[in-house]
Amino acid sequence: MVTWVECLQGGAAIATVVYGYVRLSHKRRAEVKAIAYRWGSYIGCAVIGGASIIEIYKFGTSADPITRRDVLWLLLNLWNAIAYIGCGIALAAIWHRMDKRKADELTDDPEDKR
Repeated sequence: MVTWVECLQGGAAIATVVYGYVRLSHKRRAEVKAIAYRWGSYIGCAVIGGASIIEIYKFGTSADPITRRDVLWLLLNLWNAIAYIGCGIALAAIWHRMDKRKADELTDDPEDKR
């Protein structure tokens, strides 16, 4: 059961995060948004892909007779697992490449391009 002290602690934590975010410069705020967006995407893909894998495992270990509905759900869960985990890996690779390219642009010496 949640007590009023826990509610106050949660509210204080949220207020601290919001206050810290408001005090950031615009450049740093954009960096925080980009990081939060990336991690949100990673976590979302992992949760949906993981839930689909759990359902596939349940299908494989079930002792009940197989019905058409079960096969349809298996196919949908396979599709979800492949699509979301594949998209998560692709996003990670694309963002890694973008970061590497950005770091290379920042460290390039103008005299090397002559």
